Amino acid sequence: MLTYDGYSSVFTGLISLENNGGFSSINREVESLPANVNSVTATFVGDGRRYQLRLMTLNKGNLTRYKHDFATVRGERTTRTFHFENFQAVFRGRLIEAPKVVATDIRQLGLLIADKTAGPFALNVDSVVFGARSSEH
Repeated sequence: MLTYDGYSSVFTGLISLENNGGFSSINREVESLPANVNSVTATFVGDGRRYQLRLMTLNKGNLTRYKHDFATVRGERTTRTFHFENFQAVFRGRLIEAPKVVATDIRQLGLLIADKTAGPFALNVDSVVFGARSSEH
C-alpha cells in the first residue's frame, strides 16, 4: 500500500510467503520525460530491507520492465541517484536482454520488495526526481 502521511509517501505492507508470495509492488504513471533525462534521484528512510526501483518502458508496442536493487538502513535518511545505464531488464524476476532505458520511453515508476522474508515492511519516500547528469569538462 502507498499512503501519504503529510511529509512523505509510505510504501508499507506485510509480506506473506503463502501461495508463492514473498513480494509486494506499487507502480505510478510517469508523464513524458525529456530525452536528456538519464537518472532518477530518490530520498528515502529505510527499514533495513532491500528494495527495487522499477521503470516500465513502452517502445514500438513492446513493454519492458527494468530494476535497480538498493539496500536501506533502518531509520536512516538516504539520497541516492540511480543512473539509467545501471538498470537491468527483467521478466518475472529473471534478467532478460533488452535495449537500454531511454527517458522518452518510460511510462511507469515503481517500487518492489521481493526478499522472500515474511513480515512487515515500510519505506518512506520523501522525493523522487528525474534528472540529467551534468556533463564534465
